[in-house]
Amino acid sequence: MLNSTVIINGVLSDFDPQEIKKVTVYKGSDAPAAQEAAPQLQNLGIGVIDITSSKHVRSKSFRQLGRQLGLHGPLAFALNGHVLDQQTAAVLRIAPAAVGQVHIVRSSPEMPKTRVDIWLVLPPKTDYRKYPPGTIFLR
Repeated sequence: MLNSTVIINGVLSDFDPQEIKKVTVYKGSDAPAAQEAAPQLQNLGIGVIDITSSKHVRSKSFRQLGRQLGLHGPLAFALNGHVLDQQTAAVLRIAPAAVGQVHIVRSSPEMPKTRVDIWLVLPPKTDYRKYPPGTIFLR
């Protein structure tokens, strides 16, 4: 997450360490710090690493992503299977490079909204043998 608003999964390697001002780790949606700092992070239902940086990353709102996919009408968004409430989906943005797959479930009488399930890019597998013991990796 970049500046508490842009999902940048898989884009972290593009960052120069000098551009990073602060890193905050939220361990799940009930972390007290997430409620105080960025309420939209608390609604994700997952742990989050939030990077504060002056770097800007090209991103789209969830609504823009829905229009790009040619979807109209009421939409519900999910991120890696976690349904986002409307407020969270309205505030968060996503970097196109962070999108791994998109699954669309069209509306029906039982489900009045079209569901757009966004699955984030998986990090590449690391060959741990080339790093010295004690090296810390973040995923």
